[in-house]
Amino acid sequence: MSKWLDLALASMEEHEPSASDFPYAVSAVSADRSKAAPTPIKNNDLAPDLTAMQKLQLAAVRSENAVSAVELPTSGRLTGVPGEWLHGFDRLVSMPVPLGLEVTRWLEVRADTERFLVQWGARAAALGWDTLNLFGVGRDAPEEQIHLAGLAWLLKGKTVAAMTEQLAMVDMGRGVKQSFPRRDRPGQIPIWCLPLPQKRKRQEVSNHD
Repeated sequence: MSKWLDLALASMEEHEPSASDFPYAVSAVSADRSKAAPTPIKNNDLAPDLTAMQKLQLAAVRSENAVSAVELPTSGRLTGVPGEWLHGFDRLVSMPVPLGLEVTRWLEVRADTERFLVQWGARAAALGWDTLNLFGVGRDAPEEQIHLAGLAWLLKGKTVAAMTEQLAMVDMGRGVKQSFPRRDRPGQIPIWCLPLPQKRKRQEVSNHD
C-alpha cells in the first residue's frame, strides 16, 4: 500500500463515516465502534429562507474562499498537469451554467475542480488517474446520475487528503475520511462537455422541423 494512504489512515480518528455524500465510496472503518460517527455537513445545504440572490452571493463567497486558500501559479500553468485538464478547466470557467444545474452548485464545482488541479493534478496524473476518473459526470442529469460521477464532482467543498493508484482519500471534516475508488464508469463525459442551454434549444428546434 502506498505511503500516501498509510499517512492518511494513520491520521484518521476512529469513526465509521456516513456515505451520504459518497454513495458508492468505501468507508474508512475502524475496529473501534464505541464512538459515534458525526454526520457530515452537506456543503450545498444553504439556508432555505435565503432569497435566490442571497444564495448566489453566499455560494460565490464560499467558492472564492475555497480557491483563495490555494497558491495559484503566476504563470497560469501547472507543472505535471495534463494539458487536456488545463484546457478543460479553461472551458469550464468560461462556459455558462449547464442544463439542469443551479448556479450555486456550478460555482462549487468550479472551485472544487480548480482546487483539486492545483493541489493534486500532477500527482493524480502520475498515479494514472484519467480525465473521466477525476472529472467525469453523467450527461443528462449529473446530479442524479451519481454512479457516473468522478472524484471532482463529488467533493462538494471537501478536500483530498491522499491519493494512490487505486483510490483517493477525502477529508469529510470532523475527523472523518472516506475513500473514493478509481474505476471506469461507461457513459461518462467530462464536466466541461455538459450540454448547455442554447445547444439543447437548437436541438429541440431542429427536431420540430
